[in-house]
Amino acid sequence: MLNMIKNRILNSSDKRRVVKNIFSLGVLQGVSYLLPLITFPYLVRVLGMENFGIISFATAVITYFIVVTDYGFNLSATKDVSVSRDDHDEINRIFSSVMMIKLLMTMACFVLLVLLVFVIERFRENWLIFILSFGMVVGQAMFPIWLFQGLERMKYITYIHILSKVLFTACVFIFVNDEDDVFLVPLFNSLGFVFAGAISIFFAIKMFGVKFSFQSKRSLYEQLSNGWYIFYSRVFVNLYSTTNIVLLGFFTNNTIVGHYAVAERIVQALLGVFQPILQAVFPFMANVYKKSEEQFLSLFKKINMIILLMAGSMTVVTVICAPWLVEIVSGDTNQEVSLILAALSLSVLLGPYGPSYTNGLIVVGESQRLVSVVKRTFVFNMVFIVPFIIFFGALGVAVLTVLRSIYHYVIISKSFRQATVAI
Repeated sequence: MLNMIKNRILNSSDKRRVVKNIFSLGVLQGVSYLLPLITFPYLVRVLGMENFGIISFATAVITYFIVVTDYGFNLSATKDVSVSRDDHDEINRIFSSVMMIKLLMTMACFVLLVLLVFVIERFRENWLIFILSFGMVVGQAMFPIWLFQGLERMKYITYIHILSKVLFTACVFIFVNDEDDVFLVPLFNSLGFVFAGAISIFFAIKMFGVKFSFQSKRSLYEQLSNGWYIFYSRVFVNLYSTTNIVLLGFFTNNTIVGHYAVAERIVQALLGVFQPILQAVFPFMANVYKKSEEQFLSLFKKINMIILLMAGSMTVVTVICAPWLVEIVSGDTNQEVSLILAALSLSVLLGPYGPSYTNGLIVVGESQRLVSVVKRTFVFNMVFIVPFIIFFGALGVAVLTVLRSIYHYVIISKSFRQATVAI
């Protein structure tokens, strides 16, 4: 994989740095998905499908708050840091502004979660799991991954994440032994996020010399403005992805949510393979576009060709091996979960193109087009999701996910072509 990228894309020393970042992010992503793939079969067996469904439902809800606190900074701030990497004062201003905004958003999100827990019965009956899970929001808000990405120094966050993930995994196997230990899972997960966030800030201060200082309203507004369209699009993406499992929880039961969550975890692990490539290449693409629009388009096409080859192979293997994968994860040949996985795995073929074209539209300064695309995808999903759940249950969510992936690819690729027609 890396050799293919080297041969097709990378020829200079600057470009070789991208390979190092892809490798670092690849290791990070591999560990991030490998360790949960080790723990979640254990959790399914020890906690039972119902308790696993509860944890999956709570995690889906918490994801909303992570989207809010992430805002659009993982792309907008990454881009700002990338183009200002030689201006230390500007880096400090960006760092301080983003961290201030994240702090305020995290506080507001916690207040909202407390209100939801005490107002909605579905949340109140498992209130401690929701509260303990909120530590993931805190840790994610603390982690300035956008700073490391913008400076293209990804190896440091690789070390941090691996350490935190290994600690969390060890705690799960040592302390979670039966159904009564269900509360320990969100606790350990949150502690892992917070630990990683704290260490990453320490690294940022020591390695890059960043300093926090209170910023003016104007500086905060600038960062909010830069990330607005990205955040806006992320909200809709979250609404048509995470909301599906939340609605499945409301209309069915925790066991059915558990069935879908097992299949979804496997598919997300496959899709996660593409994340380090797209993350590492994004700041590089921004710099390439700044110098040459034609070279940017050439690079973009090559990356998408690599994605097609990888995604196609993974889709075929997953469809064929679905029953075997389910047995490894859950401990038995659950035919319902196998069917859900076989259907859901078809989304692997087109799933990576969403983030790829998202990055492309942001690089060329067409974030408004991106918002239009995700709005339309959101409407498509919400029109069908409830009847698909009512009539087909978890399998309906899987089928709709595939149809949504097809629809999203068609409209976002068309939008990108229209945005770059003059290049």
